[in-house]
Amino acid sequence: MSIKQTIGISTIVCFVAAVALFGWSLTDRSQAYFFSAIVRTCEKKIHVKQQLAKTIGNELAIRQRYPLADEAVSAFYFVGGKLRTWTANDIPVPENELAAIDTNEQFVKLGYNWYITKAYLKDSVKIVTAVLIKEGYSYENDFLQPKICEFLNTADLVDIVPPSETNVYTVFSENATPLFSLVINTSSINTYALLLHWIAIALFIMAIFFSVHYFS
Repeated sequence: MSIKQTIGISTIVCFVAAVALFGWSLTDRSQAYFFSAIVRTCEKKIHVKQQLAKTIGNELAIRQRYPLADEAVSAFYFVGGKLRTWTANDIPVPENELAAIDTNEQFVKLGYNWYITKAYLKDSVKIVTAVLIKEGYSYENDFLQPKICEFLNTADLVDIVPPSETNVYTVFSENATPLFSLVINTSSINTYALLLHWIAIALFIMAIFFSVHYFS
C-alpha cells in the first residue's frame, strides 16, 4: 500500500469516525452507556469492600481485635447480644442500633452517615459489618454538604440515595441485592457530551489534514 493510499484511508476513517461520534453524542443511548459505566464501576468497588468487610469480621471473631485496616469498613463482635469488641474505626451510634442489623445486605443510615450493613451469625456470635458510603453532618448549609466516600471516586458526578424502583441506575451487591440508586447530576451529562463533541472535532480536523496532504 502506497503512502497516498494510506493517507486516503486515514482521511475516510477520521471523517466517518467524527460524524459517527458526533451523532452518537446527541443520542440518549450514549448517555445511558455513560451512566451504566458509572454504575458498573461503583458495583465493582462496593463488592471489593464487602469482601474486605467479611474478612475483617472473621478476623475480629478469631482474634477479638482488629486494627484500622480500612477507613471505610467497620466490624462489631457481639456475643449473646452484647457488644464485646470492634474495629478501630467505631461508629458513634447506640449499641442497640448495631445489634438490630440483620443478615440482609442493606443501605442504612447510622448516626449521620449511610452504610451498607450485613450481619453474620454463628451460634451465639454475631458479627456486624458496615461499609461507609456517604458521610453526613448534624446540620447542613451551602458549605457543609453530605459527601460520598472517597473510595467510590465519583467526584461530583452523582449523588447516592436509597434504592428506588423509578431509578434505573441502581447499584447491586454480589448477591444481586439492590443497595442504593445513583442520581446523575445534570452537569456531568453536559460535560460528557462536550467531551464527545471535542473528540469529534479533533477527528474532523485530522480528516481535513489528511485530505489536504492527499490532494496536494
